[in-house]
Amino acid sequence: MSYGLTQKWRHIADVIRSEIDRQVYRPGDQLPTVVILAERFGVNRHTVRRALDSLQQSGLVSMEQGRGTFVADTRIAHRPAQRMGLDLAGALLPQPDAANQAPVGAAPRRLSHSRLSLEKTQPTLELRQLFGAPETEAFWHLRLLTHLNSEPLCVSDHFLRVRRFADLDASLERANHDVAASLAEHGFKRLHRRETGVQAAMASPDQQHRLLLASNQPILLSSGLDEDPNSGELLQYQITAWPAQRVYFMQQAAQGSDDSGQQARAVDYPNAFVGTSESGAGVAAE
Repeated sequence: MSYGLTQKWRHIADVIRSEIDRQVYRPGDQLPTVVILAERFGVNRHTVRRALDSLQQSGLVSMEQGRGTFVADTRIAHRPAQRMGLDLAGALLPQPDAANQAPVGAAPRRLSHSRLSLEKTQPTLELRQLFGAPETEAFWHLRLLTHLNSEPLCVSDHFLRVRRFADLDASLERANHDVAASLAEHGFKRLHRRETGVQAAMASPDQQHRLLLASNQPILLSSGLDEDPNSGELLQYQITAWPAQRVYFMQQAAQGSDDSGQQARAVDYPNAFVGTSESGAGVAAE
């Protein structure tokens, strides 16, 4: 099975990822320039930049304007006892309590989603390992831009199994590109959040453009693994870029969990919030 140009940039990303894993390039090392990589792999510069952008979204490299691309410093994974679930579903954002109500007379907080792209792709090495998928299995790669009222809130990449969501294209149209509503059409009104990660990164040029950021403004990258609550099958992997100076994350303990390390119940998404720093008010979001 071949996916043309899509396969090329994914192959480049896999090769560089493997070289980082084998410490051909160590944390802090600068990668070869786009020109050199394009010559090495026999592709155009745009294909190389897309591969590097994918690696940056995964947190493996940092692309610094005017300097080059560097292997990211090694990160320590901190796993709180209570899990954090995030959900960007829904149009009218619910308010968690009276203290976080919007000021009297203020406009309702509403989310809107715009599709940037949707394509069928073969999984990268990283995706195959996450999903336990064969190389030939096809995945949807959905890219969305989400606005909170008229302000850009985040850019998200969603990877879903084609065999489980065959008509994703049509269902997204019916759901106004709300991923949760689309998945509900497929019988998944709630997914179990297996894991959420958050890390700081520098925005790619595309993320700067979409989120209206200056070149020196950082982003927060949240990654999530969502599974079928009944079978435990991994259904979705998503990476979301947030403007770090405009949002904050607040974790609330899930009911029935404790600090003993025991397995918590499926996270109730409204128990996790993303707030805008301008208003200081928390809003339920993914």
